[in-house]
Amino acid sequence: MTVAGQVCKLFLLMVNLVVLGRLLTPAEFGVVAVATALVGVAELLRDFGLSAASIQAKSLSDKQQGNLFWASVVLGLALLLVSLAIAFPAEILLGIPGLGGVVCGLGGVFFLNAVQTQFQVRLSREHRFGAVAATDVTGQCVGLIVGCVLALEGAGPWSLVGLQVSASFVVLILRVFSTRWIPPAVDRSVSIRSFISFGANLGLAQVLSYSVNALPAILIGKFSGVVQAGEFGRAFQIYSLPINQILSPLTNVVLANFANRDSTAEYSSFSAKVLKSVGLVGAFCGSFIFVFSSEIVAILLGSQWSGAANMLQVVSIGIPAQALALVYFWNFVSLGSTASLLRYNMLTKSVLGVSLIIAAFFGTFAILVVLVSGLWLSWLVCAFWFKTEEKVNLSVVWSVGSRVAGLTLGSGCFGFQMKLYFEHLNVGFLSVVYSAIAYLVAFCLIAMLLRMADPGVFFLRRILKSLNLVGVKRSARPRSRRRSDDANIGSQ
Repeated sequence: MTVAGQVCKLFLLMVNLVVLGRLLTPAEFGVVAVATALVGVAELLRDFGLSAASIQAKSLSDKQQGNLFWASVVLGLALLLVSLAIAFPAEILLGIPGLGGVVCGLGGVFFLNAVQTQFQVRLSREHRFGAVAATDVTGQCVGLIVGCVLALEGAGPWSLVGLQVSASFVVLILRVFSTRWIPPAVDRSVSIRSFISFGANLGLAQVLSYSVNALPAILIGKFSGVVQAGEFGRAFQIYSLPINQILSPLTNVVLANFANRDSTAEYSSFSAKVLKSVGLVGAFCGSFIFVFSSEIVAILLGSQWSGAANMLQVVSIGIPAQALALVYFWNFVSLGSTASLLRYNMLTKSVLGVSLIIAAFFGTFAILVVLVSGLWLSWLVCAFWFKTEEKVNLSVVWSVGSRVAGLTLGSGCFGFQMKLYFEHLNVGFLSVVYSAIAYLVAFCLIAMLLRMADPGVFFLRRILKSLNLVGVKRSARPRSRRRSDDANIGSQ
């Protein structure tokens, strides 16, 4: 059911791209893209790592979960009030008409999601992953219908707000009925300090990462207008598909497998296989999107989004680096090093953020180049970051990362040249077919030359097959050594 749910969510996202991309203009998407970038960090703050801490805990009493529920509600309400407070000053500052109202509407989404957090945790701890997937899919389906109806009625950017609000509301209602849990009143004698300690490091690290990822949309909206902001928003959504829809859902499965490997040799071997498999997926997705960005945008979004194709081609170069970064995130969490993850993000994201602000004065293309360069430089920094961790083989990190970069560059450049060659022959649609065949042959040959096509590439398939098996085990909580500031979750 977990895999089926992920497939359904991917299908609904594709429908969203195809249908709403033709019902709304880039300018209307741009208003929502800037608004989401401004206050989207609240989606992380309303959770602040508490859900991860709750799921990973050895034990979680009903009173502890009740206190966590009310903490999330208060946090969500506070973020809603902050969204309302900054909405119209942000509209005046950025000079984007209609931005304030959209920000206010999105504030309601954060509050609804904050309320449902502990209901989702309860379903996860009871291993009812099918219920989690079913509620997600149902909410997205209802939200998509509401968004399409509003778009047809001429609601403009408010159709996207209605989509998100209705989806979050449906998910909340369904999860309340699924758990049949009534949160108890606050009990001050029960401490949740250990949960907050664990969640704070993880939450702040995620907030830093999100803030930098959201910064380009804000800068493009400010300096280049909402049309380019809308084009970037849709391009970035397509760019994020391989990570969010293919690799990120494997997080719990991979962490469970890391937890079962206590010895340094077993952990290092497993980490190397994961790195190579994920890197191969990232290299393929990045190079493929680089070669066929214009065709992908034309099919998914339509002809009015031609400007998004060029943006997508540039940012696609960063997909392999994002894939490698996800593996490093798994290493940080499985080793209990969330404090180290926070320090790493503070260094890399602050430098990237400043660089993006400087690049904004030179135009949209400069912002995109700095964003992609920052992703690859962050990989280099992370490779050094693990030099003191004996369970992570630094030579493997360097070797696999450089081969992934070479595979992406080689196959991408060759495929793009073949595409230009066949287009010059004026053979119509066959030019896409011929160039796709040439690209796939080149990708496979370069992968074999770089020794990326050994049995490790089938590791991802074995993980997918184990999804249902892992879902019924309690070993999903990493048992590796934790640092003192991240340990003893749920002991109080």
